[in-house]
Amino acid sequence: MHSRTSLIAPVLALFACAPEPAGTSEGTSETSSSGASASSSADTSGAQSTTVAASTGTSSSGATTSTTAVGATTTTGGDATTGEPACEPPPEDITLNVDFDEDLVNFQDITLTQHCAVGLVDALTVQLVDCDQEPTTHTLAIDAAPVIGELDLEPGEPVIFDLVIVAPWWWEFQFALRRESSELVLAGLRASSVPIWGGLPSLSPFAVSERQECPDPEIYEDDTDCSFVCGPQYDWQSARAVIEFTRDGQTQEQIDHSAGAWPDSPYGLLVRTAEYRFDVQVSDTPSRWFEFLIYRHK
Repeated sequence: MHSRTSLIAPVLALFACAPEPAGTSEGTSETSSSGASASSSADTSGAQSTTVAASTGTSSSGATTSTTAVGATTTTGGDATTGEPACEPPPEDITLNVDFDEDLVNFQDITLTQHCAVGLVDALTVQLVDCDQEPTTHTLAIDAAPVIGELDLEPGEPVIFDLVIVAPWWWEFQFALRRESSELVLAGLRASSVPIWGGLPSLSPFAVSERQECPDPEIYEDDTDCSFVCGPQYDWQSARAVIEFTRDGQTQEQIDHSAGAWPDSPYGLLVRTAEYRFDVQVSDTPSRWFEFLIYRHK
């Protein structure tokens, strides 16, 4: 049920650990998506309002998929004439950062299941209180954009919080927040596989998988001195990938750096990173990397 190690490390931004593709900054990726059209506008405070439309297309495997997107009009799949995977649309801005509280961040493997109450909700950030095991409070601080609406959760609601953290040379995690009815409200992943190794906690009603989308990797170079372990430079080739979300026999594809919505359902999808890496020369960088968020909005 519940195992926990030392609870003394400071709060860390877990999504910030992995190196970003060239041309991006910490905490900010790029967005586009598959099979839909949408428009978005920003007010003077920087908040963004979006209008999302859904469409139906055909994936490169020939399966019919229903897709939606924020900020793009395109399809994700193969070229009908050449059979080559599509590398469009180009990436645009995606923000996705997740902070867990200091009780959970200490470079140790963690498996946690707790029954809690919702203390407060602010956009996608949730405070959990009165949990049935130590630690009895948690804060899931989530900064994400673009999003369709506020999280469908109210203070005082009883919820179930599941979390797995794996720490080889880097941070990996998968979490899920559910109502006691088992309805999924919020889930996320930051890992070198989809789903995370072991596949728990469950992301039901969604099943997730991944595949390489772009056939020709691009050179990624970063001269940042990340630590004494990995040395002064990261050099590798990176190819964009697709995360496939499946529910009730229907699959929606979200390409690297894209945002979307599940058709006829109050669920939004954000894929900050989905990439295959080639010719990696350092031991603390995995050959694949994925970051995504599923959220139920009002």
